[in-house]
Amino acid sequence: MTLFLATLLHVSSLSVSPGECPNGQIIGREEIEASGAMSFADVVQLFDTFRFVSTDGFTWEPFHGSGEPFGHGGLSVFIDGQEHSLSLFGRQDLNRLPVPLSLVASVEFCPSMRRAGGTFTRGGSLHIKTLVPLSGIHATGAWHIGNETGDPGPFRYTDQATRNVDKFGPDYEGSLSFRAGKTSVRVGGLFDQFYDSDIAVFPRSRSVTSVPAVHVGQASAWADLRTSLLGGPFLAQATGLSQFYLWFFEPAGRELPVRHEEAAIRFAGALPVGRSLLGDISIGYRASFAHLDLAEEASKLPSFQPDWQQSTFRSSFEARATTERQFLALGASVQHVRAQAPSLNHTDLTTGMIYASRTRNSEGGLYQHTDAALVASESGIRLKLAQTLSRFLRNYNVELTAGVDGRLPEENPSYAYWFSQGYRGLMLSEVAQS
Repeated sequence: MTLFLATLLHVSSLSVSPGECPNGQIIGREEIEASGAMSFADVVQLFDTFRFVSTDGFTWEPFHGSGEPFGHGGLSVFIDGQEHSLSLFGRQDLNRLPVPLSLVASVEFCPSMRRAGGTFTRGGSLHIKTLVPLSGIHATGAWHIGNETGDPGPFRYTDQATRNVDKFGPDYEGSLSFRAGKTSVRVGGLFDQFYDSDIAVFPRSRSVTSVPAVHVGQASAWADLRTSLLGGPFLAQATGLSQFYLWFFEPAGRELPVRHEEAAIRFAGALPVGRSLLGDISIGYRASFAHLDLAEEASKLPSFQPDWQQSTFRSSFEARATTERQFLALGASVQHVRAQAPSLNHTDLTTGMIYASRTRNSEGGLYQHTDAALVASESGIRLKLAQTLSRFLRNYNVELTAGVDGRLPEENPSYAYWFSQGYRGLMLSEVAQS
């Protein structure tokens, strides 16, 4: 399928980003602390253009002004420049991000389609930057507990409407870091809980699981290493997640008690080459490997056997030329996905992309960004184009983005794709299917 996209945005100059994109909005650490945000989903609600939709009253899917509710376009999420895929069968949960919120320096949202990190960000991109570790040994920690009030619950406007007071916590998070010169090591973790206390939801939830009261419970671990390698910056990240939750999955028609476990390792860096007529030349590289396991836990549904395992490998290389007003990049990336599940016909998906980018800031204040890419798999070849023009007019930044996004099913395979390949692990005989 090919998507044509055109967007006109007006953003106050106070919110314009000097980094990832000219029309981006940045939420800084002081604003996050003042807002009382307890999770990344809370932080995203601070952005001007974001809205949230839900089918179950617990899982809130974000979309921005140029997106489509329930369209599953998907945000591309980056932590310190490293992409973190949150998509599970086309659904996203920002609260699965493993980094403690107390380590976040800023969160920036770029709404336009563009290339970032060797991929095309069709639904916009979220760029999370963590605090730079201080010299020596330092530790941080946080603890919070509370109730959500004033929420009418998922059954508003029906005869089952109730007052919804959902308890969360106690939640814990902490980190320990060490830095000497250009090298730093940091480890951290968090543990979150959310209880199922709505009177209308409780009997429904208890009919599918023997776990008492807990609607979501997760533990995450995080580690990163920053240093200088061969004259250039180098960053390595390792993350782990174990989560139990009642996942309302629309095709199944009800909540599903699942255990979601995930582990990943990522690294990226840049090698300086020298200077030429095009500017300072460097070679950028990145690679990642992630493994996901989805299984039932404490289920009362006899036919529910998800038994899903998925491994994803990504890598990219690009040549860069940088001057004061211009940035050029030419690169290639590859992604390989291997899935394992009963009755699955096609388990290996490979896609490759070659791309070129140009960014220029003219002296007259006009910002231009151009991306072009060809993506290929066994399904075929597709073209991706994105052109952004941006300019400051008094207190506003006016931007026009036009793009063509040719997508292949192997790029971000949805549940519909895996269903077409024979996967039936989320279908229930207890619920009529249509």
